[in-house]
Amino acid sequence: MSLHQFLLSVALLGLTAHNYSHANSTCDYSAPTSNTIRPNKTIRLGGYFYTGKLDISWYASNYDLLDLNAKNDRQTIARLKEINPALRVFQQFLANQIAIKQTGAQAAEGFELEKMGPWLLKDDSGIPAHPRGPYYLMMNISTDSGWTEYFGGYARNVILNTDADGIVLDEIPLRKTGMFSNFKNYPNDESWQVDTIHFLSEFRNIVKVPVLINAGELSTVKKDGRVLWESFSQEIDGAWHEGWVRFYGAHEFPHEGSSWEWDIRSAEDFSAAGRPYIASAAFHDRTELEYALANYLLAVRGKSLVFQPMVAYDQKTRGGFNFEIAQRAVIENEDLFDIELGCALGKRQKFDRIWIRKYSKGLVIVNPNKRAVVTPTTISGHYLDASGKRLTLPIQLEGFEGRILRNAE
Repeated sequence: MSLHQFLLSVALLGLTAHNYSHANSTCDYSAPTSNTIRPNKTIRLGGYFYTGKLDISWYASNYDLLDLNAKNDRQTIARLKEINPALRVFQQFLANQIAIKQTGAQAAEGFELEKMGPWLLKDDSGIPAHPRGPYYLMMNISTDSGWTEYFGGYARNVILNTDADGIVLDEIPLRKTGMFSNFKNYPNDESWQVDTIHFLSEFRNIVKVPVLINAGELSTVKKDGRVLWESFSQEIDGAWHEGWVRFYGAHEFPHEGSSWEWDIRSAEDFSAAGRPYIASAAFHDRTELEYALANYLLAVRGKSLVFQPMVAYDQKTRGGFNFEIAQRAVIENEDLFDIELGCALGKRQKFDRIWIRKYSKGLVIVNPNKRAVVTPTTISGHYLDASGKRLTLPIQLEGFEGRILRNAE
């Protein structure tokens, strides 16, 4: 069954968030195998990196999926896979841009620039567009521009030369907002989406490997009532959600309401379908980290869902995009990342304003709201937090707080 068919069947059955059930009770995403990274650990790790020193042995032993910038070489990937053949390595590109100076980690940089004039995307005034800064030029992905074939061939060569498993395309034009708001021949969202679907279809045919896209806009509800990931489900193989639950660029505004619900739903649906999904949730401290991980545990339905520890971002260190910083965060919070909860016993359940999901060895609780709330008296018992401290439910959760609890008995 395709993801589109799965989502359509959900809609027809009238399932809502509060009765959205687990696909099965076999817990295949945490069952140990001879070729499993982090055996017995409930939380799978993945992420996009473009700076810092790569500890090849550590990352190969702890990550299910690495999304690297397209400058990484065959030797690096070969060394990672030699340590752990189960690791999947993707290469990241800006979807429709080139960089005319060596500044971009994942842009197709300056190749045969003199040939690219006809492919440059123009703004409404007819000037070549460069909304990311003077060294980046936007390319025209329209069906008759020829850019897709040229760029697809370039990306295919990168895959062949590095032996990578797939591609992540960043900054896909899905809506007429932000950097995509002022371009000639694109009057509305639908005009972007029609060309983007064609671009993705043709690009995948050329590169012949799985293609993920940045999922930041995929939860947008269209005029027909469907979310974008339903429209795009046939053209993508998975997603990197930069800003899942909490975006590092708007840290003080964690997602809530329908925005939060779509984040959780997309992680559920992609992982249930076995499609790679990188949930990149930002955090400043341990409390925010536990909230992000509790959301992951609320949503996970298969091992294709991986968590990117997006440590607080700044221009100098690049936060969670930095190999060393992300590695340190995992090691320093080992009790959280290595927690073993066993199998999810069923669906996430909503009680008033909080969400709870039971596991065979514990419980996760999430309050995705501004206001504090006390857990329901119907959920009681003795538990241990990740550090081993004993507590008894009910407890109060502050706004945007989550708890990961292990059974005390």
